[in-house]
Amino acid sequence: MADATPRSNSQQALLLRVVEDLAEIKAEIKADRAWRVRMETLLDDHEDRVRQLEKRAWSTAWLTAAASAGLTAMVVAFVNSNIGA
Repeated sequence: MADATPRSNSQQALLLRVVEDLAEIKAEIKADRAWRVRMETLLDDHEDRVRQLEKRAWSTAWLTAAASAGLTAMVVAFVNSNIGA
């Protein structure tokens, strides 16, 4: 019977260690999930900002095209008037 008590204590110590390890694992999983959620939020925010910038760039694209066409027309007219064609 004297052997049963130390064995019981070692089993309890082992169980306590397993419970502590499980608690640590759970905490790490929760921290990892929280990190993932933060990263997903940051990525979503970044994507939204990029889309807004693209919309702004494309909303004025017609202005750039019109200015380029106008400048080209002026250069062609200038060259034609100087060449005398």
